[in-house]
Amino acid sequence: MDKERLIMNRIIHLSTSVRRAIFTPSISSRYPIGRKQLSALTSLSEKGMMNMTQLARQIDVSNQQLTKIVDVLVGKNMVERRYDPNNRRVVLVDLSEKGKEYIENMTSAVMESLKERGFTISKAQLKALDEHLTYIEKFLADITN
Repeated sequence: MDKERLIMNRIIHLSTSVRRAIFTPSISSRYPIGRKQLSALTSLSEKGMMNMTQLARQIDVSNQQLTKIVDVLVGKNMVERRYDPNNRRVVLVDLSEKGKEYIENMTSAVMESLKERGFTISKAQLKALDEHLTYIEKFLADITN
């Protein structure tokens, strides 16, 4: 297999590896949420309020799929829908206080779980991870646009 194919296979496998390392059975049972719901919450946490079309693009789902995802999250009081005051046809989505707490608590639980398993990240590792993740995010953005 050529180098390019090997790298693509590693990227594909990376998603599963990250999920397995981060979302242990303990974390998953304490924070039961679907992948796309979690993706919506983390996108809103990182980027702030968005309209439905922006959020759908951000998490790579159709507007129809996002409507169902947001309905579930509204039902769990994790996000709020608002109308754009400048254009009432545009629906905005933002994290509620409960959604912010959920993301914060889940992130803290993941970090604590890593520490309990004896995993610590040095400042040098943190810097390297940040640089590499930034590169990977840019790479993925370039190939999806």
